Parts: sequence; C-alpha cells; structure tokens
Amino acid sequence: SFAGRVISQDLNSSIRSMPWAPDGGCMWEMEPEVDSTGAIRLILNNFSFDLEPHSVNHVGDKVIFASVGNEQNTELFVESCENDEICNFPWQTGECSEGRCAIRNRIELADIGANVSKTLIRLVTDRNDGGKNFSGVDFDVHFVQSCPASNCANADGSCDAGLCTCSNFIACDCSCDGDGDPDPNITQDDSRYNPLTIGLGLGSVVALLLVALFLLYYVKKKSILLKAREEDLNRKETQLMAFRLGTSK
Repeated sequence: SFAGRVISQDLNSSIRSMPWAPDGGCMWEMEPEVDSTGAIRLILNNFSFDLEPHSVNHVGDKVIFASVGNEQNTELFVESCENDEICNFPWQTGECSEGRCAIRNRIELADIGANVSKTLIRLVTDRNDGGKNFSGVDFDVHFVQSCPASNCANADGSCDAGLCTCSNFIACDCSCDGDGDPDPNITQDDSRYNPLTIGLGLGSVVALLLVALFLLYYVKKKSILLKAREEDLNRKETQLMAFRLGTSK
C-alpha cells in the first residue's frame, strides 16, 4: 500500500546543506503497516535521485532509512565512478555515466522492519557541493504486501525490473518468473488433462501407425508379386517364340 511521498524541494530550488542525522536534516516518518512483509519499495518520480556523488569511503549526501528499535540503517547515495564495475550496489543499474552510478527507478529494501515499528527516512547533506546545484530526491514509498497467488501473473499483476505490482497498484512480493501453479481455469475434469482422454489419444496414434505400416507392407508385397508375374510372362513368351521358330528343345 502507498505510504507517502518523499520530496526534498520544489523544481525551482536546489538542495541546501543540512546537519548530519540524528542532529538535523530533513526527516519523514512512516507509521507501521501490520499487513506488510517488512519491506518497502521506492519508486522514483522522473528518475529523481540527484545528490552530490561521492565514493563509498567518503562523507557525502545520502538518504538514510531506519526503523525505531532497529539499530541497522540502510543508506542510499549517488556513488562516484570511473567504470561500470564500481556500480555494484543493489539499488544501482550497474552503469557508470558521467562519473556517477545510475540509480534504479524502482528500489526494494527488504530488511528494515517496516511492519513492526515506525520507519524514519532522513536526508542529510554535507556543507560543500563544489558550487554545483543538485535537485535532490523525489520518490514514492510503498509498503510491500504478501503475494496472494503463486506468482505475479496468477495475481493479475505486472513486473517491472523484477518487482511485481499486484492489482490496485499494490506493491507485492510475488515472483516474476514463469513457475507457479497451473492455469486456474484448468480443472482435473478438463478433457485435455483427463487420463482417459490421454489414453484414447495415444491409442489412436498407435492404431494409425500400425495401419500405415500394414499399407507399406502390402504395397511392397504387391510390387514384388507383380514383378515376379511379369518376369514369368516374359519367360513364357520367350519359350513360345522359340517353339514357333523351331528352336525349342
């Protein structure tokens, strides 16, 4: 279900320097969702996750996800890069472009305990953006629900980048692969899967094969008999001709 929208500033403003959490910065709070799986899904609006890039080992702008009572935080940031190999975080696409790792349009965070306590989202920045302006972040937050079926297709959902969205635009944890239960419209009484129907079908195939073999044998046998009769007639005709010429013994 939809939890809310996180947006750092309007289109005409640039992000300002803010103290590091927990001492300050922008903060959004989400109430617990008891029906969720404990995961949340972020959907970027217009691919907007524009923070100052920095390497893993350097201090810089980031978005921090934390649940009350959960000491482990999840951090998202724009990583600086020189090649695609550097961009290997789950929320990244694996592509290095213009010195920064591209961010996925849909990001799922599965270990933040979003179903048991309040979830806090903090945006913190350093105090030096090198004279550049960044548009900040803009994304929707959804609680991920349990899959009501065996896979996304059977739940009447759709998949995007390996994440399933069930009916009514609900984020769900359905599998996006093709494995799952058979077509629910097919029952055990369906004639296509009835053992008797299958047996009759196999019997018909065997019968047709036997008929074809018999016809092949009959045609070949008749051809041999006709050839033998033709050879016998030719021999008799030769003998008759020899008798008429008086050359017969």
